[in-house]
Amino acid sequence: MTKRIFALIIAVLMIATVFAACGDKKEDNKTTTATPVVTAPVATAPQTEADVATTDVLKGSWYASQDGVEGTYTFNGDGTGVIEMMGVALNMTYTIEGNKLTYTMTFAGESETQTLDFTVNGNELTLTDGIEPVVFTKKEGHVPATPTEFTLDLGLEEPTDNVVDFTANGGDIVGAWVAEEEGIEITYTFNADGTGSIDMMGIAMDMTYTTEGNTVTYTVTFEGESETETLEYSVVGNELTMTDGEYPVTFTKK
Repeated sequence: MTKRIFALIIAVLMIATVFAACGDKKEDNKTTTATPVVTAPVATAPQTEADVATTDVLKGSWYASQDGVEGTYTFNGDGTGVIEMMGVALNMTYTIEGNKLTYTMTFAGESETQTLDFTVNGNELTLTDGIEPVVFTKKEGHVPATPTEFTLDLGLEEPTDNVVDFTANGGDIVGAWVAEEEGIEITYTFNADGTGSIDMMGIAMDMTYTTEGNTVTYTVTFEGESETETLEYSVVGNELTMTDGEYPVTFTKK
């Protein structure tokens, strides 16, 4: 897995998980949940950082929790903030235009942007992606965690005494393969029928794949988001090494 795919999956997970988990709760209770009152100001033009600082109705920390997944959005009032979820904290920047919130998360040099409708009713903030609304409760006195820093090395430095030969056929990739770095365990499972999964941070993402010679092309799908990547690979003993041509990653067979 390259740094780009890893970073994008982290960002997609943090967006999709809160809307999947908390959205389920909303769906279960929709017959008894009242529609929040819109109290957001209507802007005539996109807000600058200065505008946000003076009219930001979102300023503060807001959290939602469902099925053990808690997400906290902290809006600093100056167009910056922090998103905390699944033990990870990410920097974000945001703008408000009318009742639309656009925020961008940055992680390891990669960014993910989302625009949501929002309403504020007292100490409740409702965000919706047009499909499932999620209700957050204001978290008074919350101090956001320091944004998580990952090098995303995952053994990316290729050892000089163990150069992997990617010119031959890749070998038998079928099986479950695991790598761990900075407390994050990633498992790739390749089934014999071209299906599989990527498991990371307690989340399992479906995958399909094909191999040709020493290359593997896989598509990972989670909550409607898909990423496709083609890598060179080599299997030697109980080790699978995959590379995008720049960074080799070595996994151990489980």
